[in-house]
Formats: sequence, structure tokens, C-alpha cells
Amino acid sequence: MSHQLGGDTEIGTVQTGKVPLGRINIWLADDDPEFCELFKDCFQRYPDLNVFQVFHSAIELIAALKRMPPPDVILLDYQMPEMDGLEALPHLRQLAPHTHVLLVTTFYDVSIQKLALVAGAAGCHRKTEPELKIISAIRSAKAGHPAADAITPVLSTVRIGDGP
Repeated sequence: MSHQLGGDTEIGTVQTGKVPLGRINIWLADDDPEFCELFKDCFQRYPDLNVFQVFHSAIELIAALKRMPPPDVILLDYQMPEMDGLEALPHLRQLAPHTHVLLVTTFYDVSIQKLALVAGAAGCHRKTEPELKIISAIRSAKAGHPAADAITPVLSTVRIGDGP
């Protein structure tokens, strides 16, 4: 089942149009439809951002990556039923090694942030962060630079050779 989001983007289905050159192709994966709508509406105000797909589980997201070209950036919820964002990260890294994944969470937890970064996430952000901070993190991730403020809180807890 697909739901029209507005414009030419659909939830969980292949879009027939192509992302215009220069736009950042974003997929959202979150089990909260209100959060997805909020971020989609927010991103529509920025001409360089395009929410191309929305998934309500990590399993849907992984299945889509097996059959579709990957996006530039994935915003991945940490807490989802069946498979959480940290569990999904190794699958995403394997299926889409050039896609930048930003883990988003409701509650800040330095241990989750550390695990996400070690697992290959480009950053970890609270859903309640200011809009421009999330937009900046997306743009930085796409440019291949993790947002400095996404990793600063954990730098003192991460040592060379530390595992998850």
C-alpha cells in the first residue's frame, strides 16, 4: 500500500520521477507517521532537499535498498519495532556503502550515539533539535563531512581501539 505525500513522492513505493541534479535525495525511516510528515513538510521548504521515500520500519527500508538505487542520505529512527536503527546500520552499510545515515532519536544517550558512530552512522541527532541543525547535518553528511556538533559530545568517551 502506498500513500501520496504530496508532489511526486510516495511512501514505500518506487517513484517514477528522478531527483533533479544537485538535490539531496533523502529517505526517512521512522515508525511514527507524524514525525515523517513533520520532517517531510520541513524539508520541502529547502530546494536542495528531496524526501524521495518514507518507510515505517527498518525492514521495509532494507527491502527497498535491495531493489532500488540508494539515496544520498537516510534519516533512520533509533527506536522502531522489529529492528531498531542500530541493528539496521550494518545492513545499510553493506547495501548502500556510499549512503550517509543519520540516526535520529527522541532521547539523547551518549552510548547510543557512540554505538551509531562506530557502526558507521554519519551522526546521531535528537528529533527535537532545531530544524537548521538537522538540515546542516544532512548537508554535511552529503558533503562527506560529519557535523562537528554530532560527534563532539562523544569524543571524550571514544578512544582508539574502543569497540561498540
